[in-house]
Amino acid sequence: MSRKLLSATAWTMLVFTLTPPALFGGDDVDKRIERLLGKRVDMTILEGSTLSDALEFIGLQHDFPVAVDWEALEERGVDRDSPVALTLSGVTLRTALSALLEPLHLAWHVGEEALVVAPGENEAEQERDVDAEQRIADKLEQETDVLILEGSTLSDAIDFVSLKHNIPILPDWEGALADIEVDRDLPVVLEVSGIELRNALKLLLEPCGLTWYIAEGVLQITSKAAAERILEIRVYDVRRFAADDMDPDQLADMIRYTIHPHTWSGPHSETSSDGKVQRYFRSKDDGRKRSGVATIVALPGILIVSQSQHAHAQIEALLEQIEDVVAEPEPRLEPTPTF
Repeated sequence: MSRKLLSATAWTMLVFTLTPPALFGGDDVDKRIERLLGKRVDMTILEGSTLSDALEFIGLQHDFPVAVDWEALEERGVDRDSPVALTLSGVTLRTALSALLEPLHLAWHVGEEALVVAPGENEAEQERDVDAEQRIADKLEQETDVLILEGSTLSDAIDFVSLKHNIPILPDWEGALADIEVDRDLPVVLEVSGIELRNALKLLLEPCGLTWYIAEGVLQITSKAAAERILEIRVYDVRRFAADDMDPDQLADMIRYTIHPHTWSGPHSETSSDGKVQRYFRSKDDGRKRSGVATIVALPGILIVSQSQHAHAQIEALLEQIEDVVAEPEPRLEPTPTF
């Protein structure tokens, strides 16, 4: 079948192998693709590549057919020439595919005779991502030794951490890192022992103006400013504080003033010298620069918070500390002897 004929159809079967499609294994093609999707791979799609280039590369490298509904993609504003770029190391092929396609709002699934790419979301893959993200979170709590010798680059260091701890890591080289002029060849040095991996990453990335967050089954590396704009909504149960006369509004104000205070928008309260409570918005010009993207809503017994992952971790720690303090019995005062 000619490429010209293929391009005229709504569906295009991309079989980039010297083996005829009939020899892929017939009804077992789907099973073989499923096995390949679980393999860990290194994938580099260079800047300047197109979606068609990337899918050709994947089909050729892993020896399976890829079916693309180009007509449906074009209705979503995506075509063969849509630009893509990706660099991943030590991730499963399913994770790499999701990282490639999700920014274009595309999904994939395993059909009977090919890996199918079409518009949509991968619900099953999202469930796998949750498991993968928990695995990464668990590894971040583990103690590690990291030795990055002089002469190493940031890219070298990230690859080392990824391989040592079997964690897929995706730096935003072409986006947030490029915006602050951080590239792969930035020299880094680090020698730490017996500390949690999350703290080792902090020591490695902070001097570069970078941080990390977990999303889509991958540890993502970005700039601090960009991370503050990547928000997650979480609901906190604060009913346990009601017995101690701490209402959700008080907790909300406490969180705003102590956790990443420059990032909040939404109403705040202040008590003036005459005892009156004044409400205002964090975006008000009070002499400090604020990005004003995070929000917190206080309702009876709960807090609904939209914040970055690192801020959420600090909120959880703060609420635990408050609970520990209010749970402690008040010290008993011994009577002072009189003579």
